[in-house]
Amino acid sequence: MYRNVANKGKNLLDVQAENRSLILRLMKHKQVCARTELAQLSGLKHATITNIINEFISYGLVEEKGIIEGKKGRRSIGISLDSSTYAVIGVAISRLYAMVGLFDLRGELLRSKKVSFKGLTEPAEFIAQSAAEAAELLESVTCRESEELEASEEMENTASGEGKSGCGEMRRVLAVGVAVPGPFYQDSGSSDLIQGYPDWGEVNVRSEFERVFSIPVVVEQDANMAALAEWSSRMADTCRDTLVYLSLDQGIGAGIVQGGQIFRGGLGTAGEIGHISVDYNGERCICGNRGCATVQASTIRFRRMVQKRLQEGETSILKEDFEMKDLVEAVLQKDNAAYPVYREMVIYTGRIVANTIWAYGPQYIVLGGEMAGIGGMFLQDVREYVAENMADSMAKRVELYLNENDQILNGAGLLAAEYVFEHMELFEKK
Repeated sequence: MYRNVANKGKNLLDVQAENRSLILRLMKHKQVCARTELAQLSGLKHATITNIINEFISYGLVEEKGIIEGKKGRRSIGISLDSSTYAVIGVAISRLYAMVGLFDLRGELLRSKKVSFKGLTEPAEFIAQSAAEAAELLESVTCRESEELEASEEMENTASGEGKSGCGEMRRVLAVGVAVPGPFYQDSGSSDLIQGYPDWGEVNVRSEFERVFSIPVVVEQDANMAALAEWSSRMADTCRDTLVYLSLDQGIGAGIVQGGQIFRGGLGTAGEIGHISVDYNGERCICGNRGCATVQASTIRFRRMVQKRLQEGETSILKEDFEMKDLVEAVLQKDNAAYPVYREMVIYTGRIVANTIWAYGPQYIVLGGEMAGIGGMFLQDVREYVAENMADSMAKRVELYLNENDQILNGAGLLAAEYVFEHMELFEKK
């Protein structure tokens, strides 16, 4: 899922790696299964499955769970992915804060922390603070086998996946996944054209994290990560379908997953709908265009416009230092300061959805990010706008969902796990 290989042949090692990765993905979605079931699902020979599972057991990645009943009463030894030994770290960096989380290899979030950027002004500071918090999380959950190591050796290995001894929970962290605002360029490891932060493009996110960690670091555009998490949870069995995740947050972006693969386009920036105009008379964007979605429909602008109404004396339940959760409550109560701005946001979001349908033709669109926190009312209002302003022959073919969870952070953890699945040599390194 992480690979992006074209016009390249495959040797035996490539095929073996793909087979291992396939089996791990199948097991990730099964609590307990049998080797025969994996053979049927994967199309691999039973002997191949046996060899792969034996290898996984030797790594401590798979455990046998006793006898289970199969089809026609046949009994076999059940096996399960052991999620107690290994872990990955996910980091989701936005404009105002970051989320840092620890995940098992099934993609289950074990713990998380919000990291505020209050008092910080430069993107380089955001990245450094996020990396430092991720390293602190790694140190808190990884242990050495010996408790007699000197302090200097502990410090040297903190960011290598082997932290200090004596901690309560022992996990070996294998990789770090980092989600950043887009456009994100894989070749340079940096983002660009981030509204309000012109210096973001000068920071190589991948390099900054690699300074802190000696385990693999994978970086991806935030909406792509969220789309990957959505596809994994909703559509793992419908491999040919296309899903678009719309990140309606402090910026606007889209992640596109087709058949389980992230679609990046030739430049690696597919899905950057934040720079599609939704109001030709709107504000000037950092990209040079007017009325871009990321300018008109972001929650940063939502907050700013509501604050302006408060300053103009509009009656409201809000105070000027309100947070997003307060704004959501005000919208639900149809507050005088918040609700009119919300209705404008619905229009812009509806236009984004319509443009997405025409541009990508997906079967599924998921609304996510801070705007999704408004809940069912927001979904219904957007559906109504799209139905009223788009050809019914297209609109009715697309299923529109809403997800209030932090799928960007979940996707960061998932991408790190996928990288691990495709690089089995990580299990051999100590």
